[in-house]
Amino acid sequence: MTINLNQQPIELKEQSTLFDLLMQLNMTEQKGIAVAVNQMVISKSKWNETILLLNDNITLIKAAQGG
Repeated sequence: MTINLNQQPIELKEQSTLFDLLMQLNMTEQKGIAVAVNQMVISKSKWNETILLLNDNITLIKAAQGG
């Protein structure tokens, strides 16, 4: 199935969770990230139970330090 991650198509297996996607991206342990599915922010505690669907739009934001 195809989802859109930051407006780029990504292939996932059916019934993948948000955690599965982040695991595929090696980001499960990353701090300072926020994730929204179809413009709804998903808390980290819900990543493992949020099932992604065909054509879902995922927005992944990483906090950056700067000065």
